[in-house]
Amino acid sequence: MSHTATLPKVHIAQLHDLYLAECQLAETLATLAKNAADAELRKGFLAQREQSLENAVLLKKQYTSLKKKSASGKGQLSIGLMRLLQSLRAEHQAIVEYTCAQSLAQALGFGGTIAGSSRRSLAGSKA
Repeated sequence: MSHTATLPKVHIAQLHDLYLAECQLAETLATLAKNAADAELRKGFLAQREQSLENAVLLKKQYTSLKKKSASGKGQLSIGLMRLLQSLRAEHQAIVEYTCAQSLAQALGFGGTIAGSSRRSLAGSKA
């Protein structure tokens, strides 16, 4: 089997993985918002959660559509979809980095020392 024949299947699997990641991220952001001591940070987590839920809906639509097209032999990768995937990956990485830094700061007893950075990051990721 050629590489081009398997590329759509790999792409569909990536979309499904991203969909599952968005769902998990939305759940984690809800937990973070619930436990956030700072109201502004809580608001940022909830806003990011809404964005993740919207991304999940988009990814599910794309995943379902491409899976059907792939089964019929008509699947095509789009440049716009690839850009969306790249953007989502970068967004997830930034959120994970700030979440880890926030958890580490709290574990070390530094409290909200990076709360401002987290708020800026979350606000910037919506732009």
